[in-house]
Amino acid sequence: MAKLMLVELIGEDRRLSERILSEIVEHFVLCKGSASGHGLFDDDALAIALAQEMGKMPVRKFKRYGTVPVKFYEWLRKTTILSPDFALSCGKSTISGLLLNLENASSCQRLVDYFIKRDQERDQLRMKNDYSELRKSFGTQQGTWTAIENVRLMKHVRPPR
Repeated sequence: MAKLMLVELIGEDRRLSERILSEIVEHFVLCKGSASGHGLFDDDALAIALAQEMGKMPVRKFKRYGTVPVKFYEWLRKTTILSPDFALSCGKSTISGLLLNLENASSCQRLVDYFIKRDQERDQLRMKNDYSELRKSFGTQQGTWTAIENVRLMKHVRPPR
């Protein structure tokens, strides 16, 4: 479900718009009422913790005026989408201001890549849980190449009886 929402949300050109950003911020705000997250922020512990810290006023301001909560900016900083020294706006930023800040910091692509990477990780985790026989399919090849090298080194040794 999250992957379909993300593909529909961001689209094929992978460019952010005000509509897309408002959906992302809305999913962040809706994390406040849920223990496991909402939408794009399912099982994102950092986003859930920051959303739980928000009071009622930031939620109301977002729903009524479209004001971006400061905790969302804090989440952007902690996930290194924005630089750690980025100045937080104190409750006066709108969606268009957020888009402008992301474009000025050249972070739009990092935000899109963050959600796409999370979707891929969620898909792998879901496949691991649904198909336990595929558990070894997601390993590295290091063990395989080590075993092949060990067999090559042991060619002249006969196995014990």
